[in-house]
Amino acid sequence: MSYLNKLEKFLCVLSILSIVFLVVMQVFMRYVTGQSLAWSEELTSWCFLWMAWLGISANYIKNEHISIGGLTLLISSKKAKQVSSLLICVCSVLFLGYLALITYQTTMKPYIWRQSSVVLGLPVYILYISVVTGCILSIVNLIYFNVISFKNNK
Repeated sequence: MSYLNKLEKFLCVLSILSIVFLVVMQVFMRYVTGQSLAWSEELTSWCFLWMAWLGISANYIKNEHISIGGLTLLISSKKAKQVSSLLICVCSVLFLGYLALITYQTTMKPYIWRQSSVVLGLPVYILYISVVTGCILSIVNLIYFNVISFKNNK
């Protein structure tokens, strides 16, 4: 599991570096040479989208997402905290599963497969796949994190 998480974080770092490079290159081209790169903005958006969905997944492994910690502090019983944590995990898995399902169904529609991006000409379904991939990896990491934390709290 740690290999998957390291790969996710590596791809996020690679996306961030790509975004920084593309933005700096665009600024240089626009203000120094007076010409603009038509494709850099679109590629930056694609990198950002993939980074966001992989980052969501990577942060589940260490429970680094923003949460409502104040409500769990009000719960004094260890058993009740475990139940509330399990309930939150189940709700998150259901939501991510539903989001992955409807995105997958949308991706499989013929008009999505015929579309391509305006400037780069890449197939648009690559963007939809980022959502499905992020949701599935998030579910795996969320379940893994909760199993590990449940074992540690026993």
